[in-house]
Amino acid sequence: MPHRDLIGQAKGLLRERFEVDDEDAFRMLVKSSQNTNVELTAVAPVAPRQRRRLGCSPRGGGAR
Repeated sequence: MPHRDLIGQAKGLLRERFEVDDEDAFRMLVKSSQNTNVELTAVAPVAPRQRRRLGCSPRGGGAR
């Protein structure tokens, strides 16, 4: 359950910062995890600060 909480918090931050929906926020986390070859639970706490790795710009530039 703690991993789910971390991922949920990261998704919430990404949704707010990049104005994306829940699915896009999760896709951003997965993409970052795959690009860095790091487990999703390790990426989640730092993902909201890693704009370049997520391939998006603030406010509406969600990863698709």
